[in-house]
Amino acid sequence: MSDGLIDVHHHARPKAFFDALAEAGRSAMGGRPFPPGWTMDQALSVMDEMKIATAFLSAPDADLLYRDRTIALKLSRLMNELFARSIETHPKRFGGFASLPMPHLDDSLRETAYALDELGLDGVMLSTSYDGRYLGSPTFDPLLAELNRRGCAAFVHPVSPIGISALELDFPASLLEYAFDTTRCIANLLTHDVPARFPGIRFIFSHAGGAAPYLTCRLSLMESFLTSGRGLRVEEDRAAIERGLQSFYYDTALASVDPVLALLGEVVGMDRVLFGSDYPQVPDDFIRATANSAFCSTAIGEKDREKIQRANGLKLFPRLAK
Repeated sequence: MSDGLIDVHHHARPKAFFDALAEAGRSAMGGRPFPPGWTMDQALSVMDEMKIATAFLSAPDADLLYRDRTIALKLSRLMNELFARSIETHPKRFGGFASLPMPHLDDSLRETAYALDELGLDGVMLSTSYDGRYLGSPTFDPLLAELNRRGCAAFVHPVSPIGISALELDFPASLLEYAFDTTRCIANLLTHDVPARFPGIRFIFSHAGGAAPYLTCRLSLMESFLTSGRGLRVEEDRAAIERGLQSFYYDTALASVDPVLALLGEVVGMDRVLFGSDYPQVPDDFIRATANSAFCSTAIGEKDREKIQRANGLKLFPRLAK
């Protein structure tokens, strides 16, 4: 399927992953019961049906499971070797974002080297936050410096934020809070000038960047709010925020509807938008609608649809074009 979709948001967690969660006393993830374990054959069947040519595998940290260093080391290595075997078996059908045993920085630097240099994975996966500390915090600069040196792709996935249990909400964190956690992460990266300090990192944000593109105007107030005595510079500050947002990539998982695509096109441009399915976290019918939108959306033109389908993915991951 050489002309199918390139999917940057495909979760591959085998039964062994959920067994480890159960051993740690967990019974849910993102506020939802465990889904079935991932299998290659089932994934390929869904991909063929949805016209997905290549899926980049990832396994986001399950609600701070990786606080435990022993579990973090065990599961990150298990995931990375699964991804590498999948790519070796089907190099045109799969890519992989390495799981890192974060927030354990030294271990994560070692796993980055192993996953990229020895296993040949396509990038790394990062969480928006770790124990309430968001990407952009100086704590994480050593890892970002290494990813920058490598010119690495970094797929950023949200987690349930600290304090969510105190909110009396009748829906899971993954439904709304994931979008807001992504927004907080992007704001923190911009506040700490990460796009300028680490321009080699190719950040990919899940779910169309949460609410960040919609909040461009509010984000442009950060300099005025953070700098004592500074006057309001509307056009200058908005332009600075837009440059920051335009340095990132965004996937369409749970966001592939015409108003969102139109907004992304206006704020960041279609050269920065990638297809994402969120398989298998959402029902197949939702994935089917997301795929159909990539082929048929009337909010954008044919050339922009082709960019989302695979052209942007080929530029970001040139090995697929070989």
